[in-house]
Amino acid sequence: MMELKQILIETIEKMRMIREDLLNSNENNSIIILYIDLFSKIAIAAQSLQNEKLDLDEFNEKLSQLVSSLENQDFDLFGDLIEYEVRPLLEYWYSVI
Repeated sequence: MMELKQILIETIEKMRMIREDLLNSNENNSIIILYIDLFSKIAIAAQSLQNEKLDLDEFNEKLSQLVSSLENQDFDLFGDLIEYEVRPLLEYWYSVI
């Protein structure tokens, strides 16, 4: 549980900067890779907890939306999804574990 809490804190903090990161970076790919790595760690840690309050289906749906935004090279949508969809979900998860 501590591992997931630590990953969630790290990810939530990084998400607060997503807009600036995307606007100020010429390397959107490195930002995206960072988030993919963090989301993978979150999914693995959450799955191991077997906590019914952590809805992995909802998390996977949000990740699918992120992938779709990347396929369309829509970095504004990617930022919106991170800021308004994924971050609130992860903040909720943090509060219930």
